[in-house]
Amino acid sequence: MDIIKEACNLEGQPLSKKNVQQIVNSYVDGPTLVKEVLQPENQADFRTTFITNFESYVKINGKKLRVCHNFQNGKFVNDGHPLHLFIHGLGGSLGQFEPLLRLTHLKGKKFLTLDLPGFGQSDELESYSMKSVIETIRSVVDLATGNQKSLGENTQLKLILTGHSMGCYLCLHFFETYSKNYDIRKIALLSPPKPIMTSLSKRNYWTQWALWGVFKLPFIFDLYRNYFDQTRGLSSSGMKRFFFNNDPNDYDLRYRKLWQFHSNVQNKSRSVVGYLLGWDAINWEKVNTLVDKNDKQGSDLHVLVFLGKNDQVTLPEDVKQFYESFENKNNTKLIEIPNCSHTLCFDAPLVVCELFSENVLTE
Repeated sequence: MDIIKEACNLEGQPLSKKNVQQIVNSYVDGPTLVKEVLQPENQADFRTTFITNFESYVKINGKKLRVCHNFQNGKFVNDGHPLHLFIHGLGGSLGQFEPLLRLTHLKGKKFLTLDLPGFGQSDELESYSMKSVIETIRSVVDLATGNQKSLGENTQLKLILTGHSMGCYLCLHFFETYSKNYDIRKIALLSPPKPIMTSLSKRNYWTQWALWGVFKLPFIFDLYRNYFDQTRGLSSSGMKRFFFNNDPNDYDLRYRKLWQFHSNVQNKSRSVVGYLLGWDAINWEKVNTLVDKNDKQGSDLHVLVFLGKNDQVTLPEDVKQFYESFENKNNTKLIEIPNCSHTLCFDAPLVVCELFSENVLTE
């Protein structure tokens, strides 16, 4: 089987041992779908063999985090090859990278990813400033790798960063904060938001007060989600805008939609609002200075921006603005994906995996 198709093939993956078509046909879209996907006996439908084989849990500052990596025998060895670090977006989980993780593994590359605090199966934090979140990510990287320097004291760990949506902001904050600590070779940014989120500015006092109120009283947001949105099943706002493709005969696509919905309904309103409240602007001057410095020094740093041409969450014109915010275009590339919305890896996995293989998994 072609390696791209193998990375995207879902047959035999669900732990329930059902085939994908059986799983899809066992759920009825509509008001009862939330209750169905959350039934304890149905959880194995949304857990896959690949992720289960590589997942584990770590504690950072007393908080339990789910991580996933493919280090041989669970031990990282710094052999000079880059480690691929995947960072998901707002309300996401590490599972949303599943096709890319499998592809990275099949290509013989090392990967590390995690459920960000407050999402997936990771514990919540008291607050979610992006600074504290990237500090947590760095702690996960150092704990998982042992921060080994087996090639010599001056050998830095090589990293390739991949972020999706809000994860793109986290990637750039990580880059501007820790560029001296790691040898960051590539930054792949999937469906990034606007380069400057004025609506989340700390100077936007009315928005900040509103977010703070919902953060302290999350049941306000829960009422909307539980009674007015999620009861619409796969037509809920968190689903319709995330997918462009809608082929009723594509059972893999329909399964991925159910998987996405299963993840969505478990998100805690407090965590979602907390990340918005803790949003920090990108220091574009510093980012561009670092990119330019790497270019002048002959570094192999490349920045790749992936755009779904039918994205209704981070609009194509906003993604293009994000790309244009990188001043040095020598090693910066915009990759446009037709017939694809926000959840790139689930909406068009074959195309995205092929482009990822050609542009990111080359080192």
